[in-house]
Amino acid sequence: DLSTLIAYASTNFWLATTVCGPGLVDRSQGLAMLHRKEDAITKKQQGSMGASQNPVIGKGVKDSPSSDSSKESGKSTCKETSSEYYGRVAAVGHIILLATIMPFTLCFIFMKKLQKLVACCASTGADETTANKQRALLLEEIRRAFVVEQKADPSEAPTIMIVGAHYGKTLSVMRALKTANPHCRIILIDEEKYAMCGARYSKYCDVFEVVHSKPSNTRLYTAELLKLMKRHNVTGFMPVSQPEASRNDAVAMEAMQSADQLVEPGFNHAYHVSSQVCSILDDKFQFCKLCTDTLDLPAPRVELLDCDNKAMQLNYELLESAKKGKEGHQMIIKNLSYDCLHRLDLFTLPCAPQDLQEYLKKLKSDGNMMSEEYPWIAQTKLVGAEYSAAVIVRKGETALLTVTPSSASQLDFQHIDHPAIENWVRNFVKNMKMQLEKNPQLALKDCQLCFDFIEHENGEVYPLECNTRIHSQLSIFGSTDAGRKFLGSAFFGVNVDKILKNHASSPVGSQTCSENENAVQKFQLARSTFHYGNELFKTIFTVMLGPKNSYGTSSVGQFVKKVLAEQSLYDADLDVEDWLPFFVKLHVQLPMLLAKNIVAGNPWKKLDFCIGKVVELHGE
Repeated sequence: DLSTLIAYASTNFWLATTVCGPGLVDRSQGLAMLHRKEDAITKKQQGSMGASQNPVIGKGVKDSPSSDSSKESGKSTCKETSSEYYGRVAAVGHIILLATIMPFTLCFIFMKKLQKLVACCASTGADETTANKQRALLLEEIRRAFVVEQKADPSEAPTIMIVGAHYGKTLSVMRALKTANPHCRIILIDEEKYAMCGARYSKYCDVFEVVHSKPSNTRLYTAELLKLMKRHNVTGFMPVSQPEASRNDAVAMEAMQSADQLVEPGFNHAYHVSSQVCSILDDKFQFCKLCTDTLDLPAPRVELLDCDNKAMQLNYELLESAKKGKEGHQMIIKNLSYDCLHRLDLFTLPCAPQDLQEYLKKLKSDGNMMSEEYPWIAQTKLVGAEYSAAVIVRKGETALLTVTPSSASQLDFQHIDHPAIENWVRNFVKNMKMQLEKNPQLALKDCQLCFDFIEHENGEVYPLECNTRIHSQLSIFGSTDAGRKFLGSAFFGVNVDKILKNHASSPVGSQTCSENENAVQKFQLARSTFHYGNELFKTIFTVMLGPKNSYGTSSVGQFVKKVLAEQSLYDADLDVEDWLPFFVKLHVQLPMLLAKNIVAGNPWKKLDFCIGKVVELHGE
């Protein structure tokens, strides 16, 4: 009965959150690993730089008193760093907690099914409203454009290979593709680590395959994907890439195109950028230089930092500028590679030289120091509201564009109108197309991109970085039936952005669009999205451990409000007609990853309910 369920849940909540609490975190394990990493890095540096050179300050500089105690300082840094991480004991506690909330998850799914049933019954007599008629006209025009675009017989339906099955956004992509073209086949791919992912149990997944090589091993990874391409007669490739695997997927895609030229043509849709474009856009330094020097678009100042000396020299220059009374010269240090450990540090220059040296020592002890092989950048620090933009590019034009408010760790999304950002993105795509004749390597034919923006206090918008992959914010379109058809048609090459603008500006349409309502809201193409598991963990950990926890701050009232919402807010992964992937991702995929972490013994920070992974030290 209900009282038994409450007692069971309360007991397990107490047990799990006590085990997960900071007092029982297995810190010795994280400390030992960090010490091993530091020792290996120190030996490598000493071997390559020589005993007379300081491994922290750089080439040709004598050791200073502070560097003589680098090992001791490193250990101190390790102690501070390891205390921020969970170990094996906390992994067990999280598994218990995920098992405990299982009944609540089933209740949540049932409630959403009931809500949808009630909504369907309530809308039965409202089919002839003006809003519904206009949405039907929009979707009909999109359908006609889709038929013209595909030009293919249904019997020759496309077979799309999607890499990255464990991501929540993969569910949105699959459902959108199948909604736009029910005849298409979806081949899902992921590595062994994520073999028990939720998406493989979706009714929209036709085949699930495991690759045994990691993307970092480009040659073997590409060879495996080529075998699967031939086995399933794949005609299209759409990677939902890991941050560091985007270029590897681009290399694999190019190999598929080359292999297809040697056999009977079939592979004809490469939905990704080339490896050359990927190398430019994913590199924050090259991306900002491309915007300012080639595309004539505003972007922040960037400086390349490939050694500690350059960081200290830049800090000295900024300090001197500050002494002369110059303003607006603060810069943030960022790793050019994806760095889950330091991506939220936002370390700012100028600063006291000793503070910078301590931070550089910390980077060294964590295994993320500046080097020619793995450089960092300094980027102008801009103060203002943060946004992200996701764009689908087809035939070199903007096929779909959405903007959402953003933050450093983004899990909730909503569509908003932001003309300045939309104009910037459209100009970027247009200018890249104009550069095609001058520089073919900059071609943006069919791909997905996402940008991080900041709106400065002066009203100007500046891009912070570009990522050559599908963004999770596209899940807002996966939350409605009309939105899936809208998103899926864009994936297949229909310029839904242009069709939507035409309908929104039509005389009939303008009568039903209020001042604060945008076209996406008007045609009910999207809902704001959240992640049920993340919101529940935020609430539990706030109640048990207080606001300083790994998941953020929430309250029971906020959680209940989000869970009960229907029209304006929805879970990013849940489809009541395809609910099993949502359940498996939360209660099988994540516990399996935690179990593997217990065996491997890697320090970890939290569960990422959006991506569907354990955020591990030096992880993906």
